Amino acid sequence: MDDVSEPDPHQLARPPSWGPSDSFNSLLPVLAFLGLNSLFGLGWAIAGTTATSLYAAWSRRSRGLDIGWFIPVIALVLIARATAGIITDSEDVYFGIGIGLKFATVAALVGSVVIRRNAVGFLAPYVIAFETSTVTHRIYRSTTSVLTLIWAVFLTVTAVFDIWLLANSSANGYVLIRFLVSWPLSTVTFATAIVWASRRLAQIPGFPGLLSLLEAQVEAQRPEPAG
Repeated sequence: MDDVSEPDPHQLARPPSWGPSDSFNSLLPVLAFLGLNSLFGLGWAIAGTTATSLYAAWSRRSRGLDIGWFIPVIALVLIARATAGIITDSEDVYFGIGIGLKFATVAALVGSVVIRRNAVGFLAPYVIAFETSTVTHRIYRSTTSVLTLIWAVFLTVTAVFDIWLLANSSANGYVLIRFLVSWPLSTVTFATAIVWASRRLAQIPGFPGLLSLLEAQVEAQRPEPAG
């Protein structure tokens, strides 16, 4: 009779790959668009923004965030969007595609909850060092389902704001104002969600605490002191 061993509940569900550099990578496309659009025009701004976004995606993959088809699909979408924007030389086309992608993402997020394979539950172990015993627990699944719906609501609100802003500002104004509004809004939303999720996940037996995992991961990402 074959000896079938039970999976180790303390094994990491997936190797997390998030790091502080992601925050800087999110700023690069904004800086690239503002600078290139002011100096050379919309086409160069779109090309520069797309290049920095592709670099950010590549850097995540090089650090282990390889979610199968996810990164290549994102790259293809970015290239297709940039091509449409450059060919038409239209900020409405370029930014409009981005807004449309937000609504498509909302549909995908809600759909993932409906089929009981919520997106946050799948992606979270790539960001936080969750053990197998955590991600298989019912409280984890229910918590991440709610977080997925919160993500969908956040994207819906920002997409509606984007539509209004696009109709009432220049290209540079759209990029800058959207960043300045979305950054604090996303920070508050994320922080609130983390606090709520931490309290929920604390009910899982043996769970060390969400904030403790985040702190340990930030410490692990810091470079070793020289010497």
